[in-house]
Amino acid sequence: MREYVALILIAVASIGVSRADNPIVQAHFGPDPAPMVYNGTFYAYVGDDIPGTDFYYMTKWRVLSTTDMVNGTDHGSPVSLESFEWARDRAWAAQCIGRNGRFYWYNVHKLYAGLRDAWLYAGNEDAKDIFLKFCDWAINITSALSDAQMQSMLDMEHGGMNEVFADAYQMTGNEKYLVAAKRFSHNMLLDAMAADNDNLDNKHANTQVPKAVGFERIAEFSHDKKYAEAGSFFWETVTGNRSLAFGGNSRREFFPSVSSCTDFVNDFKYR
Repeated sequence: MREYVALILIAVASIGVSRADNPIVQAHFGPDPAPMVYNGTFYAYVGDDIPGTDFYYMTKWRVLSTTDMVNGTDHGSPVSLESFEWARDRAWAAQCIGRNGRFYWYNVHKLYAGLRDAWLYAGNEDAKDIFLKFCDWAINITSALSDAQMQSMLDMEHGGMNEVFADAYQMTGNEKYLVAAKRFSHNMLLDAMAADNDNLDNKHANTQVPKAVGFERIAEFSHDKKYAEAGSFFWETVTGNRSLAFGGNSRREFFPSVSSCTDFVNDFKYR
């Protein structure tokens, strides 16, 4: 993975009644912001959604910053798909993390899953070693968080982190990874699905699906009935009640409510 010094992400354009003479977001659509505070400056790494298309179309990321939460600076696009030899698709949500004065750009769950798969399917022992070290790092960095703080963090999109910790347990037999898998499970979805309660209306489908995959993996190894029921009910609900004949289950990535399901027919664009 190439290393790029890339100062980061997003800021709020105004606070209270303050009026920005130079707001942080101006001429570009900046989805999926990843925030960072560094040396008293609030940075935001955002996607750069190209207007005029009928879906998200992003080929690069932009860096924005602010020092006063009112006025912003656009630092342009230091990273694009061309920056990575392996990139073949759109420049979607990711994160930038600082370490020892350098900044690394990646997507956390995809990084874990990629390392896991490099060992699982290609037998790369280095990938396995790095994967498990990343798991240990995540356990350590979140160890001081209370359960409430963990759940607050999990309110944000985080991929299938509970799944990869369950996979780490399968690879090693070390119970700490199964404990971490449960700790990284989002109770908002887990509790509802375990109680056979469909609470998916207007929720981001791409955020919920990997959580439920993780529930099923945890149940497979722990035989915990709550996780088994949550995984099964999610599957039955989405495939049986929320999917169309061709397999789609969301509108613009969100699960529609029953009252708005007609949008599948009436709200569309020709490609």
